[in-house]
Amino acid sequence: MSDELKVSKQIFFELLSLSPIDIHSLQKLAHKGIPNDSHLRPTIWKLLLGYLPRDRRKWKEFKRIKKEKYAKLKCYLINDLQSSMELTKVDSITYDTIIRKKKKIEIQEKQEKQEKQEKQEKQKEQENKEDKSNKKTHETTKISIASFVNWPKKIKKKLKKLELAILKDLSRTKLLIQFKKNNSDQKQFELIQRSMFNILFIFSRIHQISYVQGMNDILSIIYFTFRMDRKDQKTKEKEEDTLSLEVDSFFCFKIFMDKFEDLFTPILDNSKQGLKTLTQKIDKLLSKIDHEVYFHLQNLNIRPDFYLTNWLTTMFVHTFPQNRVLRVWDSLIASKEKMIFLKTFSVSLVIKIRERLLQDGFLDTMHLLQNYPIIGMDEIIQKSRQICKIMGHNQKDKINLLKEKVELVGVNRIDEIEKLQRKKIRNKRKKNEKEQKFKQNLKRKFKKQQEQESKLILLTLKRIQKENSQFKL
Repeated sequence: MSDELKVSKQIFFELLSLSPIDIHSLQKLAHKGIPNDSHLRPTIWKLLLGYLPRDRRKWKEFKRIKKEKYAKLKCYLINDLQSSMELTKVDSITYDTIIRKKKKIEIQEKQEKQEKQEKQEKQKEQENKEDKSNKKTHETTKISIASFVNWPKKIKKKLKKLELAILKDLSRTKLLIQFKKNNSDQKQFELIQRSMFNILFIFSRIHQISYVQGMNDILSIIYFTFRMDRKDQKTKEKEEDTLSLEVDSFFCFKIFMDKFEDLFTPILDNSKQGLKTLTQKIDKLLSKIDHEVYFHLQNLNIRPDFYLTNWLTTMFVHTFPQNRVLRVWDSLIASKEKMIFLKTFSVSLVIKIRERLLQDGFLDTMHLLQNYPIIGMDEIIQKSRQICKIMGHNQKDKINLLKEKVELVGVNRIDEIEKLQRKKIRNKRKKNEKEQKFKQNLKRKFKKQQEQESKLILLTLKRIQKENSQFKL
């Protein structure tokens, strides 16, 4: 371990030992990257997300309260639910067992339907014998009861769809697949899968955005990062501590998703913070920072959503290996303006591979953007900081702005700065000339119209005078 890493670790531990913890200083340090320590990153993420209180003395009681809240949610939304999962009775979750149970429930529902139809037919026969006056009141009560009876069935169907959707995505989750390959302990794998299912299922039932594909990948980063804090514990302690891992992961996942709610709501795609609007903003920022790459992508008919949708909906989980994803998330979670970080970081990713992009055609460019090369994250994050400076730059300070743009794109010649300046000056002159010409043309037209109108008025007056003189005679 290098001395620099030791020092950085020591600084982090010193900050965490304070009470109350200085969140502002912690944000600054975390943005530069958190050392790969099994205890540091989970604790810092929880603090920066606003989950843990700043006072360390309150943590124990805080966690106890959160455990109780989560236990109630779990009891109400999962344990009491008569669904195909039967999570309280089954020790493991697999996709095959769910399908089998689903089929059994479907057969039971069909039998119940047949029995109810028979009962309804008998009821109708009895109703026909009754008086007409009683019929109306009976029918109204029957409709209300029928609608009440059918209501839970609709919910059950939705819940079954939700369960299957979550399980399908969990079976394809990158970090879960990696864990299964590297670990022979099937029980441990099933325990993690079950725990992640619980979190996603409960979240989708209490949150307005429900479940959307990509949430499984986001949760996997949070869950496996927090799990690192408990890796060195004994097996008995692990079993006892599984609930606290699930609780922490659930509440931090909820906080994280609340911050990016609009990105996962299809109805709000065109809103200010929606996914479609964000991709357009990133594309616009790219055009300002590196117009050459921007026009190249446009000429190839590569829309920003072709590559940005996958980056943003999974928060770069599929874009990089796990260790690099953690580095990106350190800066993302530490950022006060998280949407701005997403914009600047996405643009810096494109700029970093600009030379290769400019050489490639449509297929190679798409492959490169969708299968991003393994590059050091610190350099890309540094570029995103530079872009952030350019975004907040004062319009008056144009020379420094141009210098920063040139430095960012990787051109080191002063000639380029002068060329860019000249182009801007020429464009402004052309605009001013066009505006002046336009104004002059308008004035001329207006004068002509006035002259024509005055001539017409004179002619009409002369005609009127002639007519009047003739009439007098």
